[in-house]
Amino acid sequence: MGPDLPAQSAPNWMRRAVLAIVGVETMGMLFIVVTVVGGGQLTSGEALSRSLGWAILTIYGLPYLALAAPALLLAALNRLVPVALVLSLLVIPAVWLFVRNA
Repeated sequence: MGPDLPAQSAPNWMRRAVLAIVGVETMGMLFIVVTVVGGGQLTSGEALSRSLGWAILTIYGLPYLALAAPALLLAALNRLVPVALVLSLLVIPAVWLFVRNA
């Protein structure tokens, strides 16, 4: 279709590091989602419980979707892997900032 672009190759260890870091972050996010949804916080009759459930999902979900998901995509496509590594490492400080300012 388009012009043939030369393949960008990053060191293999860097790509594996991004995939490992994002994998750990994905397991943590899955644990949080299962805890909140499985605990019934989102379907609770109490408004405070529902609000706290949505707040927890927002605090942890937004940095994951904004930083870890693009990092995973970049690493899977083997494009801009150093940027993907930085994005995957910024998830934890971003969550810390969200928790601190919540």
